[in-house]
Amino acid sequence: MIDFSEFKILDDKTLKKLNEAIEEVLKEKHETKLDYDLIERLVSLVLSESHFIENLMIPSVPQFTQEQLVGYAIKFYQSFGGEIYKKALNTVLQLYPNIKLNIYDRKNPKILNRKNEFGHFEYTPAGQCCSTYGNVTLTVPLKKDYEEKNSSNRYSIDSLYTLVHEIAHSLDVDYEGERETILGKSLDDTRDYFCECTSIAFEYLLSQFLLDYSDIPKDAIQEHSILINNSTRRDAITVYAKLILAKEKEKSGKIDYRFVEKSMKEHHLFKCDIRDAAYSVIDSHFPAFYQARYAIGRLFAPTIVKAYNNKGPEAIERYLNEIKKGNVKNAASVLDIDIKSDGIAKLIKNMLDYESYISSKEFER
Repeated sequence: MIDFSEFKILDDKTLKKLNEAIEEVLKEKHETKLDYDLIERLVSLVLSESHFIENLMIPSVPQFTQEQLVGYAIKFYQSFGGEIYKKALNTVLQLYPNIKLNIYDRKNPKILNRKNEFGHFEYTPAGQCCSTYGNVTLTVPLKKDYEEKNSSNRYSIDSLYTLVHEIAHSLDVDYEGERETILGKSLDDTRDYFCECTSIAFEYLLSQFLLDYSDIPKDAIQEHSILINNSTRRDAITVYAKLILAKEKEKSGKIDYRFVEKSMKEHHLFKCDIRDAAYSVIDSHFPAFYQARYAIGRLFAPTIVKAYNNKGPEAIERYLNEIKKGNVKNAASVLDIDIKSDGIAKLIKNMLDYESYISSKEFER
């Protein structure tokens, strides 16, 4: 007997789950004070202009001890010198009384719901930076390739990028400030919107550093650069789906098959795109618009990298200082971006140029 439900874009059961998930999204949307029109504009730019990158190569699989990972991270930050290196080193060595850095094997049993004296979780299944009132906890779970078969104490290149990413979060934290920086409760909206821009940019800069100063195989570095690109685009899809579905549920009271079909035609989507978006909303374990940070980071990070390559680490220090103060206009100016004129066009061009670079056969410095 033929199962005709396979021919539908979404079956009734999935539509019901989607409506329930969007109900939760709406509840959070009404409780938070974010500029959802701004988020929608930025995320739609990422979706309309960027692409998934097909990666057909089978890359090398370098592995590292925890000491090697920390060593690479310190050498990377040392290449910036100045306040960036000083702050990163103090973070790694935990010389600040109000910062905690936990690095651990993610497969080892940990008490995931245990909190420290700052009220932050000490261990998390994914990398995380939690910052409240100048107190910071960074969690860096180390990942092994082929974890089910790997009993060694050697970890993947992904762990190195996670470590650098989380340390970068500590660079624009106001340690002396009294600002809450959890999404949706922030007194400093700048970090709500732009906190991932810095960390994603530092991941991109890590790729450059490893190409220049390490013997890590180029294909492994390139594969991870492509992985960041594709992951942040998936985040953009999830956030955009939540936004348009929330609007429809507010307007019509429910999301029905007709609206899904209409959206598919308007956005030139395939059936698999709609299904992926629906499941990403249903299965999302994050706060409703948490992933918007990564989508916005995807748009801005290549411009931060370009500023570093053209002006050096001093430009990044100035950018970080402006972000720390919450001054987006001045931070953009450091990056040669004027939002009121051609700034958006520059951001898009730099994003596309970076996509082209990481996907090319000439991926090298």
